[in-house]
Amino acid sequence: MSSELKLKVENEQLKEKLRKLETVLQEYRKFPQLEFSVFSSMMDESRIGIVIHNGKEILYVNNAVLYLTNNTTKESFVGKQIKDFVPSEMEKLVWERINKLKEGISVVSLEEKLSLPNGKSVEVIINALPVLYNGKWAAMLMLRNISEGKKEKREKELLQVLEQVPASIIITDSRQNIQYVNKHFYDLTGYNPEEVINSKPSIISSGRYDKKFYKKIFETVISGKTWEGQMINRKKDGRFYWEEVVIKAIFDKQGTPSHFFSIQTDITEKINLIEDLRIAKENLELKVNNRTEELERKTISLERMQEAMALLLEDLKEKQSSLESANRQLEDAVSSHESFSYSVSHDLKKPVQNIYDLMIVLKDWHYNQLDDRGKELMDDIMYNAKNMILLIEHLLKFL
Repeated sequence: MSSELKLKVENEQLKEKLRKLETVLQEYRKFPQLEFSVFSSMMDESRIGIVIHNGKEILYVNNAVLYLTNNTTKESFVGKQIKDFVPSEMEKLVWERINKLKEGISVVSLEEKLSLPNGKSVEVIINALPVLYNGKWAAMLMLRNISEGKKEKREKELLQVLEQVPASIIITDSRQNIQYVNKHFYDLTGYNPEEVINSKPSIISSGRYDKKFYKKIFETVISGKTWEGQMINRKKDGRFYWEEVVIKAIFDKQGTPSHFFSIQTDITEKINLIEDLRIAKENLELKVNNRTEELERKTISLERMQEAMALLLEDLKEKQSSLESANRQLEDAVSSHESFSYSVSHDLKKPVQNIYDLMIVLKDWHYNQLDDRGKELMDDIMYNAKNMILLIEHLLKFL
């Protein structure tokens, strides 16, 4: 039954009791010689708080009023001024209602907040009607406490909120016995209420943390601080899962921890994603390192090839110098025509032709792998080798 429906039912019941009480009062008016002690005894047994006042001061309260206000004696009320129990902002309205009662008009189902002698206040529903008290006019108030009902409603609303939170909520007593967990906890861990309530939070322990770890958490929260961190726990089926955990102690008026409150958010997917990214990063770094080493090896190979081509160029220049020297000797020794022709044909042209052919092969295979300097050297070698071959062929034509 909802709090609103419960209040309506109780209100109807109160109205019915009010009608019965009015009937009794009417009988009382018919027989003024009736002693009030008889009437008082009936009201003292009522579970509804009853207050009788004469418009200025309180004349009578029953036992239910004492229970309602946490007082032990009726002297806390009887003889006291009404204004002492009415908030200052409500005084004008209260006097207007008292005047209505003096006119014989009843007041039904008013929700008010009463000030108590101990400085606290209580919310009540008030029904009031005029009566005769010891032969004089008086007003009788019937009070029903609704503070507890509103408190219960607030607690129920809070519970509904906790049940819908997308994280595990755990509340334990001072001895760390679980008193409450929300629906998300059961859905996540696979446990049922019979297995969890009055057990320890260690029911979901993964076994991966030592006593020092939990001792540090306990020391943090009982000092009034909040502990926050990541923790790996275990479900009922044995599977592990990661949680972001916040733990706070709840203290009573004496400053002693009465409960411990924990919010635990499942971050397993987040942790797994971070791990996948870490592995992907390591694999990428490994590929980059391997590629870098491969490029370094090829660079060294190309550098060595360039050095070899530089040596070939130097050798070609030396041979070109020899050819030029031979050409001059040819001009000075025409008489050695056959010998010189043979020397030119076999000793000069063939080695140069071999160099040129080799450079063609190297160019086809490695030209695009060379840097600008390497390409320049290769082109120079081929150009000079070709010129030497042409020069030798021209010489042979004239010999």
